Amino acid sequence: CAETCIKNTSPGSCSATDERCLCASLPYVHAVESCIETSCPTTQIGAADSALAAICSQAV
Repeated sequence: CAETCIKNTSPGSCSATDERCLCASLPYVHAVESCIETSCPTTQIGAADSALAAICSQAV
């Protein structure tokens, strides 16, 4: 479910494949987090947030 949110959220001014830019973009990160909270089952929200954090920690 996190993957769907990450792929379907508009990248704004970033390239959809530029993880460093995406992770530095607060509007993008907030939009993905909002998608996760509304689209993922409650039992998966923690894992989805962790997946996003892991992607961003590797992009630095």
